[in-house]
Amino acid sequence: MSDDIFAIVNNPNLGDFGQVLANPFYFLRPLEYFIVFSLFGKSAFYFRLISVVFHVMTVWGVYALGGLLVSSWVGLTAAALFAVHPLGVEAVSWISAGGYVQMTAFAIWSLVFYLLVILNKGETFVKYYVWSVVLLLLALFSMERAVVIVGLMGLLSFCLGNLKKSWKYLLVPVVLSLVWVMVSVLGVGVRTESLQVNYYNDPGKINFLMQLPIAISEYLKLFVWPVGLTLYHSDLAFDAWQFGFRVVVLLGFLGSIVWTFIKNKQVFFWLAWFLVCLSPTLLPFGLSWIVAERYVYMAMIGLCVVVAMGVEWILKQVQDDGGRDMVNFVLVLLVGSLMFRTILRNNDWRTADSLWFSAERYSTLSPQNHNNLGDAYGKRGMLELSRDHFLRAIELNPRYADAMHNLGSAYLQMGEIEKARESFLRALENNPNLWQSKRALESIEEWEKQNP
Repeated sequence: MSDDIFAIVNNPNLGDFGQVLANPFYFLRPLEYFIVFSLFGKSAFYFRLISVVFHVMTVWGVYALGGLLVSSWVGLTAAALFAVHPLGVEAVSWISAGGYVQMTAFAIWSLVFYLLVILNKGETFVKYYVWSVVLLLLALFSMERAVVIVGLMGLLSFCLGNLKKSWKYLLVPVVLSLVWVMVSVLGVGVRTESLQVNYYNDPGKINFLMQLPIAISEYLKLFVWPVGLTLYHSDLAFDAWQFGFRVVVLLGFLGSIVWTFIKNKQVFFWLAWFLVCLSPTLLPFGLSWIVAERYVYMAMIGLCVVVAMGVEWILKQVQDDGGRDMVNFVLVLLVGSLMFRTILRNNDWRTADSLWFSAERYSTLSPQNHNNLGDAYGKRGMLELSRDHFLRAIELNPRYADAMHNLGSAYLQMGEIEKARESFLRALENNPNLWQSKRALESIEEWEKQNP
């Protein structure tokens, strides 16, 4: 993937330990990269293995937390659903998105130990609390979005009815999280510049009332029906009726949270979990994509537990063994279907080109994917198709300098020198630091001198 190429393949600093501490607040991922590179070189298998290990750790944590809060059966069922759900593939398979998996693994075990703290007053109390705080720190060192853990801790105490007694246990987590919030606020400028330079986006305030129903309804749809999975969820333009339907879905989901708050605090906790975990990506500042599958990795744990609780409730209502067997058969079929879809989705992530081709159907409005497709078709010698995708990328984002440079390269291969020159000049107008376009123009000048 493009980010993996930048962060790993073409990164000359992987073996430089000094780079690990370049940002001491988020040093864990660079440290892991340093260790893996030192031991195995630039082997994608070992870099991906980190995320797989953390995914297994998270699955185990879902079983533990679900078992402690609800029942062992619910914990096991929720863990099985989460383990194989295709919506989690992006976070696990994309090396550069591994921070979401790592953060979630530390986060859920921090919550497990926090739960043991507020349930246990014996001699292991201090040990549990220390483990909870240490794991919170590891989550924060992985990603700033781990600050949501404090919200989940407070929510957990509230739903168990002992917030008045356990509020003091939140003091250290709150202070730590505030430190990371301040660091994140100071880094907003860097994030904004990155979006402008690397993606030629113009981050700014967006309409929160438009963003929220689209994001929540899309995540719920992908959880229930994981078709249309793609790296670039760009095709999110809807007519009035479609948008109205998504507003209804959002209101229905929020209504269910309110209803369970009154009727069933256990279900309320897991539904609220979904919103709390997504909250950093729903802020109306244009610093996140509206929808991205990696964002929902931790959030969908709450939905998995709710589904498991629903199945357990159905089993309790069924009186005969045949009915229970049928419910269990449907559950096994559901898990098996999700597993099969996950295998297919992992196949999309096998190579960069297979990922771009898989997104071609669902990311028709993504300039990034059209640029990637142009490159993929160009490598196959399909120059006219390559050119058309670059042109479409520029049409969608008129400031997309990388696509302009690639279009110039396609024109060069097609022998259209003047069009190539024009494309390279446009690329430099939009990004003066694009040295590849400068070199291409120099090469054209040298060729023209030799061939007057």
